[in-house]
Amino acid sequence: MPKINEMIFPIFEIFSFLFLSVLQISILFLIMKRKNRQHNETIFAFFTFAAFVWNFSVFISHISLYLYTQVNVVEQIFSITATVGFTMLHPLAVHTLINFIETRYLKLRIYTRYAALSALYIPTIYFFLYPLVQKIMMLENSPRENLLAQFSVWSSILLVISWLIVVKLCRSLEDEEEKNFLSIFDWLVTSVLVIYLATFILNIRSVPHVGEYLNLLSHILVSLLPTLFCYYLYRYSYIEYVFKRGLIYTVLGSFIIVFYLSTIAPFGKVMEKHLSINFRILQGMLIMVMVFFFDTLKKKLLELFNRIFFRENLYFQTIISNLSKTINQVHMDIDDLLDYTAFSISRALKIRAVSIILFHEQPDKSLSITGSTLAIMPEDIKEIINYIKVHKPRVLSRYHLREEDVEIFRQMKNIKAFNVIPIYQESELVGLLNIGKRPVRNHLIPEEEEMFLILVNQIITTIENTKLAREKFALGRKMYESEKLSSLGRLSASIAHEVKNPLSSIKLITQVMKEDLDSDDPNQEGLGIIIQEIDRLSRVVNQLLHFARPRSYAEERINIADVIANVTMLIKHNARRNNVEIVVEVDPIELYCDQDALMEIFLNLTSNAIQSMPQGGKLEISSYKKKSKRHVLEYCVVEICDNGPGVPVEERDKIFEPFYTTKQTGTGLGLAIVKRRLERIKGDIRFADNHPGAKFSVRIPLISPNEDEVNDLGGNKNEEDSA
Repeated sequence: MPKINEMIFPIFEIFSFLFLSVLQISILFLIMKRKNRQHNETIFAFFTFAAFVWNFSVFISHISLYLYTQVNVVEQIFSITATVGFTMLHPLAVHTLINFIETRYLKLRIYTRYAALSALYIPTIYFFLYPLVQKIMMLENSPRENLLAQFSVWSSILLVISWLIVVKLCRSLEDEEEKNFLSIFDWLVTSVLVIYLATFILNIRSVPHVGEYLNLLSHILVSLLPTLFCYYLYRYSYIEYVFKRGLIYTVLGSFIIVFYLSTIAPFGKVMEKHLSINFRILQGMLIMVMVFFFDTLKKKLLELFNRIFFRENLYFQTIISNLSKTINQVHMDIDDLLDYTAFSISRALKIRAVSIILFHEQPDKSLSITGSTLAIMPEDIKEIINYIKVHKPRVLSRYHLREEDVEIFRQMKNIKAFNVIPIYQESELVGLLNIGKRPVRNHLIPEEEEMFLILVNQIITTIENTKLAREKFALGRKMYESEKLSSLGRLSASIAHEVKNPLSSIKLITQVMKEDLDSDDPNQEGLGIIIQEIDRLSRVVNQLLHFARPRSYAEERINIADVIANVTMLIKHNARRNNVEIVVEVDPIELYCDQDALMEIFLNLTSNAIQSMPQGGKLEISSYKKKSKRHVLEYCVVEICDNGPGVPVEERDKIFEPFYTTKQTGTGLGLAIVKRRLERIKGDIRFADNHPGAKFSVRIPLISPNEDEVNDLGGNKNEEDSA
């Protein structure tokens, strides 16, 4: 057993210090690559470097001892550097904790701070220099453990101070989730302290067999402090990959080697000695079996590590998977997509306020909002955008702002954002994902930052897919309508030739016959009805030709009040005949538009309204200004309301289709003409219930809209705009 122990312990020792060296240099390298490092992270980098110097020096000194089997120059040099690293490790741990608390929770007075730091480093310098100078001057080959014993009391005191700071930190937190997370850190630091005190103060390391393992364990745990700080305090997301992969391979490698030396090799010798069996073949087969199951063992060990150390990551992976499935759908409206995405994030992560803002920078450097879940102007987020462009943070948090960033803080507060995640598309800033107040912990940990960064990429992809789907739908619809209009044009030309000309002849003959008859002739009434029906049929043919034939538009400065007044004058006689009261409340809004097109639009709508109230009623016409959802464009809105029977729910989707009518004498082209005329002048029309009756809202832009805004006008025209 002692021989086996002599073989196993060096393997444990070398693998442990090698793993710790690789782990710490990896963390140190990634820390140095971080942009916008804060002062407390620099101190933490020195802390990690001290741990690396200690572990790497011990590793090299052990290797040199095993190679030369006696004390040599390499071992002496690296014993000294190991001592330097170890003596700086504990004061840097306390220094890192003080800096962390200052940054996040409280600010120490400058004199208090310098006094505390002096108390940390002055005794360490004394304890370090005295035995080191003694060793160099006397050239004694004293073992490294004898040197480290000089610092055991002071190191224990510093560990106790570190533990007290962590305990105080955990108890001062009000956030339950944060407190639970750091309580694990508290428990780990407590374990390190207890084992270290038991090893060096109670001198359990002198116990045969057990002592050397406990001594190694205490050094390993102290060396793991930078890793614990990295994960539990600074929440660096990459620590999972560095720590997990390195530790898994180290554990598996150590297990295989130890299993071979402690079990397979002794068993083989017994077999060869007593049974005269050549065990080398069996050894080869056993090694092949272990290699075969290596991947399975690695996966099982990885699952175990995830359950024990990275449970929060598993939760975030589940959340992001569900959110990706939820938002990765094709929507025909960008604002609907943004609203749906923000609601899904809010519900999944229990965040009170989540908003998404998309924008585009014009050539003149001005901003235009292209999509938003908030009713804001570009000026409301201008300072936030400028800050992100200059500093390029992964996440902009209120907690990272300085005193001079008052305007940025105000803008973040106005949009109810504690954290802002920039949205990039091909390295161009195109939007913001704003995360509001949460029931627990408002600042994001790295795992959450990674999750949101993946989410914003998913959002951009979905938006692009939505735009492509809309373009495809619009193109297909345009081709379909063009084909219909082409067919309708050919039909109209045929009708004009085959119907209109004969109608003119019939009307002329009928009029001549009517004039030849006496005024009291009983056929006069019948001939008059024939002439009226011929006129009605001519109007239908003219309306059909008017719908199918494109016409040019001439924009001019007009006043909407004048247009409504002219329309009211034309329909006044028809309204009086149907006992319909006309109520007009319009604002004198000026706009650039085709007056004839507007006259035709409003005449169609008001005539339909009067026809829907044969027993009398009220026709209300009003106008006002209104901004779009994104506050980019301003519109003139004209509402035409009646208190007739309204439109049945099942027929509302069809009212703007050509030839669809609910009246026996109608052509079904009136609303279709209205819709086409509005599309030509970049406007739109929406229908809503008037309880009772119907309300049509016509929106006409006061200026020519850009392409993005025009696309957004193509939403559901049968619902009232909720903007």
